[in-house]
This record gives sequence, C-alpha cells and structure tokens, in this order.
Amino acid sequence: KQLNVPLAAFTATADEETRGEIIRQLFPKPPQVFLRGFDRPNLNLAFEAKVAPRQQLLDFVKARKGHSGIIYCATRAKTEVIATAIRDIGIHALPYHAGLDPEVRRDAEMRFQRDDGLVMVATIAFGMGVDKPDIRYVLHADLPKSVESYWQEVGRAGRDSAPADAMTLFGAEDIRLRRSQIDEGLAPIERKNADHQRLNALLGLAEALDCRRKTLLGYFGETPEDNCGNCDLCAEKPVRFDATEAARKALSAVLRTGEYFGQEHLIDVLLGKLTAKVNARHHDALPTFGTGKEFARAQWQAIFRQMLARDLLRPDPERQGGLRMTENARPLLRGETTLALRLDRLDAKPARQVRELVPEADEPLLASLKSKRRELAEVAKVPAYIIFTDKTLMDMAAKKPRNLDEMRGVSGVGDMKLTKYGALFLAVLNGSVEPIHPARRKLAGSETANIFDQLEQAMFDLRLGEDGFAKPLSCTSAELARVAAAKPATPTALSKIIGEAKANRFADKFLAVLAAD
Repeated sequence: KQLNVPLAAFTATADEETRGEIIRQLFPKPPQVFLRGFDRPNLNLAFEAKVAPRQQLLDFVKARKGHSGIIYCATRAKTEVIATAIRDIGIHALPYHAGLDPEVRRDAEMRFQRDDGLVMVATIAFGMGVDKPDIRYVLHADLPKSVESYWQEVGRAGRDSAPADAMTLFGAEDIRLRRSQIDEGLAPIERKNADHQRLNALLGLAEALDCRRKTLLGYFGETPEDNCGNCDLCAEKPVRFDATEAARKALSAVLRTGEYFGQEHLIDVLLGKLTAKVNARHHDALPTFGTGKEFARAQWQAIFRQMLARDLLRPDPERQGGLRMTENARPLLRGETTLALRLDRLDAKPARQVRELVPEADEPLLASLKSKRRELAEVAKVPAYIIFTDKTLMDMAAKKPRNLDEMRGVSGVGDMKLTKYGALFLAVLNGSVEPIHPARRKLAGSETANIFDQLEQAMFDLRLGEDGFAKPLSCTSAELARVAAAKPATPTALSKIIGEAKANRFADKFLAVLAAD
C-alpha cells in the first residue's frame, strides 16, 4: 500500500548521472528537482604534482601557521606520520582515522571545533558533520577518488565565505593506486567502467591546462563565461609543449615490451639505460631503446603521469601493474591526433604566497582580536567561532569601530553579541571604552540611537533650566530610550512617558528633536 508521505532527497555534490540514479532508486514518479550553483568562489583551487611531497606539504602548512586546516591522507598510517611531522615544525596537529579508539576520535573532533589553528590530519573517516566555519584550508596529500569526493571534501573550508585554500598533491603512484582499486574491486564491469570515467574526470581536473574552476564547474554542467581568477592556473599559466612524438615513443616502448612493465623500466628503455632488468630481457635490442634521450628521467615521469591521467595508459592488475595501452591511445599512435602536455617543473614549487586575510598593517590587530576571542571561548567552554567568526574579526580589523554604534555595523555583530562582547572587543581595538548605559547600548547602530543622543544632549543643556539656576532635573536613560522609540508628537504624549514635571521642562526641545528626525 502506497502511503501519501512526503519524500525528499538532498545531495551536495552529485553529478547529473548520480542525481538520475537517486531519482530512479528513491522516487516512484519524477520529483521536483531544485538545483543551485556548485561554485564556491572564495576557495582558491590548486593542484601540484608531487616532487618532494613531504616538503611541499610542510611548506604549505607552515605558511598558514595559526589557521585551522584539514589534511586528507589515503591511509591511516600516513595520518600518524604526517601529524607527527607537522608537530615537529611547531604546529599543533592531530591524526584522525577509523582505527583510533572512539573516545580519542571524539576528543579530536571536540578539540578541532574548539581550538584556533589546529590541523586535523585525517582519512575520509573525518568529515561528516564538520560544521566549523573558519577552516582556512583543505589539503589532499593524496589524490581523491572522484570530482564529487574532491568537491565535497574541499567544501569544508571557508564556510564563513572568507578566503580559503584547496590544495591537492598528486603523482603517478596515486593514479596507479586509484586504477587498481577500481580494477581489483568486486563491482560489476559496468560500475568499474563508470568509476574509471569518474577518475578520468578528476585527472582531467588535476592536469587541466586552463582555468581549473571552469573545468570543475563544467563537470557539474555549468559553463561560466570567464576565467575565475582564483585558481593556480589563472595565477600562473602553465607552459605547454607538443608531446605527440614523446607520447608515441612511450606507447611504442609499452607495446614492444609486451605491456608487462611499469613506468621506471620503460623509462630506462627510452633513456638507453643498460640495467640488469634491461639486459636480462634483451630490451636493449628493441628499436625503442635509447630513443628518448632528449628528456631527463623526471621529465619522462611527468609525461607518463599525464598519459596515465589522460587514460592513454593504464596499469593492468593481471600483470602486476604493468602499463598497457588503452583504446584512447590508438588514434595518437596511428598519427591521427596530436597531444599537448604541460611542461612540469623539475623541482618543487616554492610555497604559494598566502592570501592576506587583512592588510599587513592590520595583522597584529587581527592577532589581538583572535587572542581575545580565544580567551572568551576558553572561559565559556565553546568553540572560538561561537564568539565571533574569522570573517567578523577580519571586518572588525578593517573597520576599526570606535564605539558600539560603529561596532553594530560590523558583519556578524548582532544585538546579543554586541551587548555581550562589544565593549570587550572595543577595548582591544581602542585601548579603552567609555561606559554606556544598557538602555543606550540596546540602541547601538540603529536610527533610534542618534535620536537618543540628541535627546540626551538636550536634557543636559536644560538640566538646570533655561537660566541655569533651576532645580536639577533629568530623565533616566531608560526614559530617553522610550521617548526615542515612541516619538511622541505632543507634550501630553511626552508626559505619559517621562512625567509632567520633566515634560514641562524638556517638551519644547525634545519635540523639536523628534520633529526634525
């Protein structure tokens, strides 16, 4: 019996094929589909080929000391090793994986939510339910499984919409690992083919030659007109070269050695290296032997990596991972197509300059505001972002409010937080803060606040009467706040708020202030 029960399904990063499968599996009839854009423009996207991966990772993290980040690793053991290496350079880091005791994992989760500047080094066991808004970077120490996985995982950074970084390190070993995981799995052939296509899409993103965000959003069916200006390829255009002949030589080496060998042996053949393995198999007699001396080994490694990424070559699990040519490569081998590849650097890139969250001159002020936030968070036993997010502190450092009225104009400062923390952060900004009555503080930043201030000045001018010799008389701050809010238009209406005696003295001036507003 079919029940008339509403059914909804939600997903953050599913491509068109996955969305179709969700609809087929869950809904008896076509549902309404609401699709919002996939872009996260505040995320700076970057991929780097692994040259000295440990140093590349540490340089990246060191440049962002004091910022919260997540580093994703492919194995449990690697999370432990990397976390230790980061702690050795003076940055607080914790490992996280499914093999840890549940209590240890819970403590790590709590500390990551609460502490400023903590780095979580984790497998993908860490992620679901992470709602910390001020994660400033996500770094993949190894290649993710798919574009969907990548976009979901890096999307945990910069949820406060402030600038954040998404860096991925990858190499030929990552590609071989992901291919073999698919091929050696128990899924039916149709699923394996689909998984290979998803991996191809991710590798296309990793080896892209133009705006990376365009490539990414194109995968999800969006076609932005302009380059994003916020990815590594927009910042520095890659150097391309015609790799057609080099790729044909590589394919020839693969075929002439029987598609049984890995990249390093194939490079030995191309470079004409008389290794024991080459001699034992008489590969020095092949026509391909020594034909690739125009490139160094590191350059051939980059060529093979990019050919693997473009699915021209694949590791064969039935031949201990030996590389075999795919159908995609046949047009290239026959001379029907050409191939352009990126000319990789042969050394590790210097760590990319960290984008300033605030101008350099304001960095000490931002550090002081963060210190006050941390102090308040520790006392309240809450995560630091509960006090104020990074974005709010950055806006505070930029605007430098001098009083509560100006503080109310800072992004993320509402009435409750203004009352609770406004004076404390003003003291950091200005060294001291003038005491203010709670009734006036509630009006901070509103139009009524200006009326209150004019009424208070008028009251001060008349506190001893017109001639300055009358009996002192004044209204309370609460009364002035009520007058500012109610805006009475007649002496009778005013007297109902502040009493007849005070109305007799202040009515003319007060009503003039209210009428002018």
